[in-house]
Amino acid sequence: MNCHQNRPPLYKVFHMAKKRMAIVTLLTICHFANNAHAAVLKGKVISENNEPLIGAAVSIYNLDLHITTNIDGTFKIGSVPVGTHFVEISYIGYLKYRIEFTISGDEDEVYKNITLREDPALIGEVVVTTSYEGTSDAGARAAERNSAVVLNAVSAESIEASPDITVANVIQRVSGLTVERNANGDGQYAIVRGMNQRYNYTLVNGIKIPSPDNENRYVPLDIFPAELLDQLAVSKSLTPSMEGDAIGGVVDLRMKDAPKKKLLTASFSTGFNTLYLTRPYDYFNTSAVNFQSPMQRVPAGQRVAGIDMFSTENLNFEQRQLTANPFASGMLTPNTLGSITYGDRFMDGKFGVVLAASYQNTFRGADRIEFGVSDNEFGSPLPTVSRYQERRYSVEQERAGVHSMMDYQINNNNKLRFYNAVLHLENNETRVIWEDGLRDANRERTLENNWRGQVNRQRIYNSTLQGEHIIDDEFTVDWSLVYSLATQDMPDNSQLITVSNYDTPERELRWLVHENIIRIWENNSDQDYAGYYNLTYTPAHLRRYNLELKTGGLLRIKRRENFFDLYSFRPNPGVQEYRPFETDYADITWRLTGGAGTPSHVLNYQSYEDVFAQYGEFKFQVKKTQFVGGVRAEHTNQGYSTASDHIPDGAQEYWSILPSMHMKYMPTGKTNVRSSYFRSISRPSFLEIIPYRRPGTEEIRPEGGNPNLVPVDAHNFDARFEYFPTSTDQILIGGFYKIINNPIEQAILAPTDPNFPQFLPPATTIVPVNLETAVNQGIEFDYMKTFEYGFFKNFGIRANYTFTDSRIESIKRTRTEITEDNIDQLSPLQRETLDIGDTTLLNVMQSRPLQGQSRHIGNFSLLYRNKEKGFNAQVSMVYTGSRIAVVSAGVDTDWWMRDMVQLDLSVEKTFAKKFVAFIKIANLLDTPYELFIKKPHMPQVGVNELQPNSATETLVRRDFYQRNILFGVRYNFNQ
Repeated sequence: MNCHQNRPPLYKVFHMAKKRMAIVTLLTICHFANNAHAAVLKGKVISENNEPLIGAAVSIYNLDLHITTNIDGTFKIGSVPVGTHFVEISYIGYLKYRIEFTISGDEDEVYKNITLREDPALIGEVVVTTSYEGTSDAGARAAERNSAVVLNAVSAESIEASPDITVANVIQRVSGLTVERNANGDGQYAIVRGMNQRYNYTLVNGIKIPSPDNENRYVPLDIFPAELLDQLAVSKSLTPSMEGDAIGGVVDLRMKDAPKKKLLTASFSTGFNTLYLTRPYDYFNTSAVNFQSPMQRVPAGQRVAGIDMFSTENLNFEQRQLTANPFASGMLTPNTLGSITYGDRFMDGKFGVVLAASYQNTFRGADRIEFGVSDNEFGSPLPTVSRYQERRYSVEQERAGVHSMMDYQINNNNKLRFYNAVLHLENNETRVIWEDGLRDANRERTLENNWRGQVNRQRIYNSTLQGEHIIDDEFTVDWSLVYSLATQDMPDNSQLITVSNYDTPERELRWLVHENIIRIWENNSDQDYAGYYNLTYTPAHLRRYNLELKTGGLLRIKRRENFFDLYSFRPNPGVQEYRPFETDYADITWRLTGGAGTPSHVLNYQSYEDVFAQYGEFKFQVKKTQFVGGVRAEHTNQGYSTASDHIPDGAQEYWSILPSMHMKYMPTGKTNVRSSYFRSISRPSFLEIIPYRRPGTEEIRPEGGNPNLVPVDAHNFDARFEYFPTSTDQILIGGFYKIINNPIEQAILAPTDPNFPQFLPPATTIVPVNLETAVNQGIEFDYMKTFEYGFFKNFGIRANYTFTDSRIESIKRTRTEITEDNIDQLSPLQRETLDIGDTTLLNVMQSRPLQGQSRHIGNFSLLYRNKEKGFNAQVSMVYTGSRIAVVSAGVDTDWWMRDMVQLDLSVEKTFAKKFVAFIKIANLLDTPYELFIKKPHMPQVGVNELQPNSATETLVRRDFYQRNILFGVRYNFNQ
């Protein structure tokens, strides 16, 4: 068969090629002819009050042309070909605007001046819409400028360039915010304007989420990887359409949103903590931990657990070493972090989706010295040091998060959004303690070791369906349906205590086990069902005043359950030898003394909280002044039941009426002058109102609940001047004043304290109590500047400073001489043995700052950004002034956190256009965390040499965390 027989003759091939060449030539001529008539699209984007909008996004969709407006709101897009096109303008806080225009070929320039209307969802119950431009610094400044409330925002652009890997660490960069740290030095909870974490709440995309914490309602922010955020916004004042239980502020995590065009980013990094260059990493077999307690696993009909149901492998402690040799035996695995984000739009832009995932496996730790300190010991006004400890914490943190966002534009008037997120944080902590009993020099000191392995697994799940609907030119409605679940598991929490012994002929040091131990299983869940709605009315005949009337509300049904199961053991025989890091725990024999667990313990409880809220809100503008105000009513129905037959069910029900008023004067498009008032509340946590008592440990005193707690309410006043010279620069100067009624604080109460709950046994206990009215006031200053010209070109400064002053009075104990003026304070028992002229411990009122409030806090960052060379660098300093960490029972014996400075560094370099290599170093100065008492201790043998400033103060605790170093690479498809 001839393989060429089906080919056309050569002349036909030549003829077809000429025809195709002619067609291509004709098309090319037409193309250049059209381009010859290409025009320039110019215009200006302004608000309804004729102010220019800086940094608004202008896009010609079918041509994939994008630009942002200049400082005067103008824009210019060149080479727009002949034809009909659609231009879309979007800006944070404003409704998107799309208009059709045509280039006929006769004009060189086309002008389009566009006026954007404010988004009615901007200050809504739930922020239903967000804009992808919020990922930039310009978008964050725009959010601050356009917000109806006092707001601070951090963009994804800034987060990406910072040294921070969790939201909790990003928080400390915000003006007026500090963080409460966990045992390994990582940020965990936000403190806003010196207000304890109980006075704040957390939103995810405008939706309140439950907390996995087993005692409190506030959310641990270290569970959120920073890479999942588009923007972090902190609202410091509330409108009626916002939930009213925030006195300090609201932390809103605005997660990655569906982009305008295809998005693909990924990052990977690795590193280590320099702590493990100096000592080993202690660990235990976490896979041997059973998350179900023995009584949950016993066969049907069996009434007690057997000792064979308790694992032993998780109480064998071993060590790894960080080494440069990756093949060395017992090497510590380096930190591993990775993330990926994909997003795109389909169906002609109607359907958008983004999927983001992050995984972090890091090794952290702390080296601590700690003193056992008692106040008013034997009636002395000075603290007494009873023991000295050296503690070593080794922690593996596994943090993972997956979130997805989908939106569907049904038509121009209807839009749906569906959001899902799963967040996971597991802490595997090994703690080793060496303790010196600090006995008299003439007696042999007692040394003690304490070994503990602890697993803490927290998870948050959230699913939210939202809708936006434009009814007509005057009515809009948005709604949200929410399901959230937060859980925490702390299985098999136990510790092994050994005591020193020299009872051998050679006087060898031996460690003996003769202490009883307990093993505890505890888990809890917090489940929310919630619905929100907002109806907005903008009457057409009053558009010149931008009048907006709004009403809406929410219904949240919350159910919380807590499980607590405790088992006790005695060594059998009573004394056995233990060799650290050598003895197999299975070789130690125990007698199980509490095999039935604690099914009727009060910490086995169920609680509920149903919140119904309704609000009315108005917004209007007279010339350059905007007013937003109204009132919110919230009804709370909160209660509990426990497994204990001795504790009756409890409940409390109340209404909270919360008015607010906000004024924003806008003399220019770059300047705002704000003032506001709002009333807000803070509800007691679920556990606090249960009459429980948790036994003390070697670390903390016994704890108890207080069913007599009432909600905190506060009157909040704010004022701020704002100046935005460019789309990324700002100067903010503000002040605040808060009157706080019935503030709740954790207090160390003696049985003689009038606030001491009567159901508790007569022993000093940590109890939450309502105190007298407190005042919190302060000033805030923010400055951001990027230098574009001259010697400092490419450099930038970010700085903020907050001064806070608060006053509260609480009852303290002090040794006092009995006089006719104070003899009435004696109890009947004291009066039987004491008289005028004797001395005893009496209660007195003492004024002090709020717990957790630093008088001075500040941030300073020096930035260098060179776009031409693709090189960025940032040095960041965080200063946190001294503050009360623990409120004691004695006069002037509170535990203060010493002021501290943390210095961090991040550097990144772009290569191959789409790749960025970076390094992040946190805690460059290895600044210690210290707690101290502002009094010297009682003179004691062997203590002075351990106390660095023994004559003026008493050191309670000092932690060193050392440096965390990360090296990585980031890929961005869109660059």
